[in-house]
Amino acid sequence: MRSVPVVVVFVLGVLCSLGVHYLLCYLQGLSSHHDMVLHKTFSPIPYDGSDKYNNIPAPIILAEKHDLQHSSSNIEALGTISAAIEMKKTGKLDKALKLFEHAFAIAPQNADVLNAYGEFIEETQSDIISADKMYFKALISYPDHGQALVNRQRTALVVEELDRDFLRKIDDKRDKVSRIPESDPALCKAKKESYFQHIYHTVGIEGNSMSLAQTRSIVETRMAVGGKSIAEHNEILGLDLALKYINNTLINRSPGFWYVPSDPSIRRRPHPPHPQPHHPPHGRIHCVAQFRLRTAHAPATIKC
Repeated sequence: MRSVPVVVVFVLGVLCSLGVHYLLCYLQGLSSHHDMVLHKTFSPIPYDGSDKYNNIPAPIILAEKHDLQHSSSNIEALGTISAAIEMKKTGKLDKALKLFEHAFAIAPQNADVLNAYGEFIEETQSDIISADKMYFKALISYPDHGQALVNRQRTALVVEELDRDFLRKIDDKRDKVSRIPESDPALCKAKKESYFQHIYHTVGIEGNSMSLAQTRSIVETRMAVGGKSIAEHNEILGLDLALKYINNTLINRSPGFWYVPSDPSIRRRPHPPHPQPHHPPHGRIHCVAQFRLRTAHAPATIKC
């Protein structure tokens, strides 16, 4: 009778060991099945069996579609460039120019297109500056482009020399103007005309509808122009008085003295400003109101 419990325990142990063995084999089979089937190739993070990445779109697939579209545009642009070069060899420059422009429109960042377009501009139109820009853009897109680098090194020196000549001409004109005496009638007339144009453009930016001739007439004669509002007249006359005030009180002083007069009455504002209506967010109204109250009751504000 004592051997019966021993046999039962032995049988139960064997069954438990077999059950554990089969359970481990089953779990290993599931794990290998997950690794083989459920692993996503295009996922940036390996799949770990959970569903937390199910709602995240796959960006790599979209990038591949974009790359295909980008490569198709490049292929079309390179084909257009080849056709344009053939047109240039046969002497059909107008058609070649249209093909180059079309290739540049569909692939503006392609280094080969930019380099070929720059060479065409340099050879047919002798426009060194525009060609240099094309070579420079090509090197920005692809810094290791050999032909664009050679072309850029060749045209950069020419463009730099052209810039020096242009700046030299500007300096020569400046020196010629500086040598003109202040009492020269032509210089005085040019200054006066520039003064009228400054007033005209300044008030015109703010919506004044006065013409240059009407602005000159108002400043010179102080006579009103028919059909125009009083506000437009006041804008012109006010700017004229402001410029004269600056010329008389600030510019015509001793060398080295450039300051605003210390008289407080000049800077005194008799009326409060009128800013445009502003509605702060609802959550900040209390903070803004408290800030306004602190500013209004500050000692420095009360003294002013």
